[in-house]
Amino acid sequence: MRKGFIGVDNGYQGGLAYVSEEYVEVHPMPTLKLGTKRILDEPAIYALLERWSHIEERTVAAIEVVQAMPKNGSVAMCNYGCGHGIVRGICVGIRVPYTLIHPKTWQKAMLDGLSKTDTKSMSILVAQRMYPLVSLRLTASSKPLDGLSDALLLASYARRIGL
Repeated sequence: MRKGFIGVDNGYQGGLAYVSEEYVEVHPMPTLKLGTKRILDEPAIYALLERWSHIEERTVAAIEVVQAMPKNGSVAMCNYGCGHGIVRGICVGIRVPYTLIHPKTWQKAMLDGLSKTDTKSMSILVAQRMYPLVSLRLTASSKPLDGLSDALLLASYARRIGL
């Protein structure tokens, strides 16, 4: 059976990735600007995940576990958790099984042998090495986004462990 793997790095700076044997795609987490605030673009997330769910015979998702982060305020953490719940709810609605994966779990496997002090830079480095034809940039002149590399490595980790 052919399988596809979705990786989800939660949050407004996060990303979504799809990996299968023949296809790879990454997207920054869809958001909308509402006045001075940003919110998750739920219909866009739904459309993307729903489309990916039909590429292969079976698709599974690896969603990064939400955890409190030092120096983040309670409003930011509430938004982060809300986004996590939205993605989980969409997966249930489109019948894509998912697994919650702790960041340290996938990082230990995917960043093995590299510095653990700067996981953002290491994530970008490993994702670029694994997928040299996949752009981790929003534009040609912007810097690579760790949200995209994290989502891509989460999907790759799910594929590696055979979810």
